[in-house]
Amino acid sequence: MAKELMLAAIESTLSCLFTEGPQDLKKIDEAMAYSLLIPGKRLRALIPLLILEASGQAWQKGLYPACALEAVHTYSLVHDDLPCMDDDQYRRGKLCNHLVFGEAIGLLAGDGLLTEAFYLLNLGYTKGHYPAETALKLIETLSFRAGRYGMIGGQLLDIEGNEDDDATRLRRLHSLKTGALMEAAFLFGAYLADLKEEEIEFWSDFAQDFGLLFQIQDDLMDVLSTQEEMGKKPGSDQEQNKLTYVSLYGLEKSQALAEKLFFDLLKGLESKNAEGIKIMLQELKNRVR
Repeated sequence: MAKELMLAAIESTLSCLFTEGPQDLKKIDEAMAYSLLIPGKRLRALIPLLILEASGQAWQKGLYPACALEAVHTYSLVHDDLPCMDDDQYRRGKLCNHLVFGEAIGLLAGDGLLTEAFYLLNLGYTKGHYPAETALKLIETLSFRAGRYGMIGGQLLDIEGNEDDDATRLRRLHSLKTGALMEAAFLFGAYLADLKEEEIEFWSDFAQDFGLLFQIQDDLMDVLSTQEEMGKKPGSDQEQNKLTYVSLYGLEKSQALAEKLFFDLLKGLESKNAEGIKIMLQELKNRVR
């Protein structure tokens, strides 16, 4: 029940970002809203709210940071889909942003979503949801993990390619491209809940393996799922000759890696009162059957 309430609150907060605006700038609002408001799992947005709930605190105070994470995630998808990057056609079952609004406006929409995230982090502070010290921690966390030594660095490794395609490089690539923002989501929850240092370290470590499991499952879905299930064309990684867990390890070993990660993560939660995270973990495992 709590998860449904959280999702409804996230959708409402995101929708309210586009209720007013200058008429002559309506096009950028439309382009940003198009990608941000397409229904999705809202995985990264839910994580800090679930950690707040697990800590016995009001999850509502994390809504603006949660939406900031969703804005950054969506910006990364919009830019990933551009012709100069992955040149995809569909995302979440809809035409990619640049195919609806044009490449230039698609680029601006991504830029706008990234910038909006930091406005949202400040908005949570100005509305009294958390103190200035917490706001600064959130800003530092997001700016670093979405920046050149986080998501952007991971994207660089992804598009550059390398003759030395091995396990070390693959782990490095995805710890930045996927894991960095995932870690930010867990750290957001820990900072908003004002957890002790050892708890912050636990969630940071947990996030790395959670992000790895997410990526392996994503690689498996690219091979095993349909376009309807994925919301985008399957098999694109293979077409672009990308380094993935399936391309490096094969299907069976990748499935075994995912299975081990799942049970290790579940075991790590045994001493935690974090039912929402446990359910999310199970849902992540069930993405690929």
